[in-house]
Amino acid sequence: MIKKIVWQPRAIYQPGYNLGIYLDRDFAKEMIKAEIPMEKQNITNKLGYEMLKEKGHDWHHPYFFYGDTAFVIQFSLGENGVWLAVDGLYGESPLKVYKSDNIEYSSHNVDNLSQRNALMALVDLWVEYSDILKE
Repeated sequence: MIKKIVWQPRAIYQPGYNLGIYLDRDFAKEMIKAEIPMEKQNITNKLGYEMLKEKGHDWHHPYFFYGDTAFVIQFSLGENGVWLAVDGLYGESPLKVYKSDNIEYSSHNVDNLSQRNALMALVDLWVEYSDILKE
């Protein structure tokens, strides 16, 4: 069970709708250590798709995982390249690239509040289901 804040949005006060997310490094480490089969990744994508559909977005593959782990490197809406992703990995582990207390996600092509809210909802859904995902 989550006992502390593991993610928070940043830069949502700026003009436009792009945003960033700080993800707790300890949480990221847990998710990277949790190897999961493709079947669990597919189930997670189905949950994300169903939630997005309720919010007016239609994308079947909203979660991109880091290899066969439970760690999500990109949350996507698929609408002309709308996503929230960990930048600068180039195949490396996020733990190796980001040395600080947080892993940083940044958005791309977010044009409206609905897209911003949908991306944050995808992050929240992933974090909420993280314990089940790791089982």
